[in-house]
Amino acid sequence: MSNQIVPSQNFYGHFDAIINGERIPCHNLATARNLVANANRTAIPAPVQPQQVTLDCTAYCSPTGQYYVVVQCGRVDVRVDCHNIHTARAWVRDGVSVAAFQESVKEDHRNVRIKGGWGA
Repeated sequence: MSNQIVPSQNFYGHFDAIINGERIPCHNLATARNLVANANRTAIPAPVQPQQVTLDCTAYCSPTGQYYVVVQCGRVDVRVDCHNIHTARAWVRDGVSVAAFQESVKEDHRNVRIKGGWGA
């Protein structure tokens, strides 16, 4: 079916674009031309965002008030310090990012203990 521009049946000086048999009212000729020109274009799908990999953890609070989470990795536990209780809760809910985990391991070798060494 052919796409075309016709004068509006309802308003003087306005136009309608007929696209695939459907009449679309347009305010002016430029709008109608744009609709007809872009009628055959397909929308480009939005790129899929890769899902961030996270690690499961358990939250603790030290006697000094420092909140931290512990990530179990095989036979060792890794401590990742948190800014506050809200960060700890969010990490327990959503998981610790791999970047925060790696930073904790690189930052201080004392953040790694044998399994059960933290919060026991």
